Amino acid sequence: PVVQGAGGMRFFSPALLRHLRALCDKHDVLLIFDEIATGFGRTGALFACEKQPSSLLAAYAGEDADTHSPDAADSDASGAAVVPDILCLGKALTGGYMTMGATLANARVCDGISGPHSNGGVFMHGPTFMGNPLASAVALASINLLLESPWQARVEAVEQALRETMLPL
Repeated sequence: PVVQGAGGMRFFSPALLRHLRALCDKHDVLLIFDEIATGFGRTGALFACEKQPSSLLAAYAGEDADTHSPDAADSDASGAAVVPDILCLGKALTGGYMTMGATLANARVCDGISGPHSNGGVFMHGPTFMGNPLASAVALASINLLLESPWQARVEAVEQALRETMLPL
């Protein structure tokens, strides 16, 4: 969400995400972030839309009820600490070893899809290979390897090397 990869690499201030969250809340519109290219540590945070690596997953687990508020969390250069209603993940989910994508949604969206007022789970159909056990096991192993490694230090080292070599150009 802080990097637009389609049609060229465009970067913008993480503060924009807080403003988008507020606009979406004001007009009752779902906020969707595509972290397929930026997720799993590629921007220095586990997800580009967050400050703390665990805050986004905690929000989807229902542990933090006020993450929509633009003032609910501080921000820094690594992210905007904004939780979208829907989060799209892929590519690095399995470390590139297998094809797999995921769509995470907050409780409001999940209730609309499969809750008691959703007409019997009308949107519960998915792709043929949804939940593939082999890809799921690879994703779990890949995520565990990432989280157990010094991935943030590696991202910082790459960032520093790029700054030192690219900025003079």
